[in-house]
Amino acid sequence: MIAWHDSIGSNLLNVTVNLLEFKNEFNISCLRVLLVDKFTILKNLIVIITSMITFLNILCNFFKAKMLCILHWKS
Repeated sequence: MIAWHDSIGSNLLNVTVNLLEFKNEFNISCLRVLLVDKFTILKNLIVIITSMITFLNILCNFFKAKMLCILHWKS
């Protein structure tokens, strides 16, 4: 009788440990996905910002060249 209760307790303990391990692995997997998503979003934001800076730089250079042409033709 005692051995039967011990085996049930042992099985319940194993099931509980397995469920806790699964829960921890699931939480870690979700955390990894969230971190990857955050880093991907951050990387995309950096790409967008650098693209905007490059575009503004090209635009400024265009207007500088335009102004230099106008000043050159006026003189």
